[in-house]
Amino acid sequence: MLNQKPAIFYTLQGEGPYAGTPAVFVRTALCNLACTWCDTPYTWDWNRYPKATHVGSFSISSVCETIQTYTPRHIVLTGGEPLLQQPALVSLLTQLSPGPTIEIETNGTKPPMAELDAAIHAYNVSLKLPNSGQPHTQCIIPESVNCFAKNPKAFFKFVVQAPSDIDTILDLAATYGIPNDRIGLMPEGTDSTSIHAASPWVIQACLHHTFRFLDRLHIHVDIA
Repeated sequence: MLNQKPAIFYTLQGEGPYAGTPAVFVRTALCNLACTWCDTPYTWDWNRYPKATHVGSFSISSVCETIQTYTPRHIVLTGGEPLLQQPALVSLLTQLSPGPTIEIETNGTKPPMAELDAAIHAYNVSLKLPNSGQPHTQCIIPESVNCFAKNPKAFFKFVVQAPSDIDTILDLAATYGIPNDRIGLMPEGTDSTSIHAASPWVIQACLHHTFRFLDRLHIHVDIA
């Protein structure tokens, strides 16, 4: 869990199939990728954000208690890469009161354990394209992508920088049998100006290929 920035907070989900939904976020630390445009580098980049001052350990019971203070209807497990901590997440969800829908934001490199999958209502799978600066073999793990592609609870979102990214997405969709209506495109950008500037061509790509357009609401309203 994170120390300096809130590890548990209540706000609107900014992307994916539940965009616009009020949700309690639980942000975990650690990631197995290092994307150049990552908007939460403090969860893994210890050169810029010293681990000792940005990450802390919290008991499952204390995390559960904090979540329950919000009386949540929707909970988002995010990171970092939350699927690096699956046993702890299983324990957390076991202790939570039943009722809220549970969503996981993941880079799609780690398939979920059966015990975890049974408790999840939706996966927000952000497969990384070459524009992330990460090697393809680290970002696209066939076993894991196949697992999510076959899971009807998984929705795929892609950060796009250029029209050439669309060809890569179409290839992935064809290779793994991902329906276009389970794919969303997000313009790359860390501020509203850059996102608005990139949006027109991304919207046209979504219209042409029947993808969903994701506007990165959390950036526009400046939420955590």
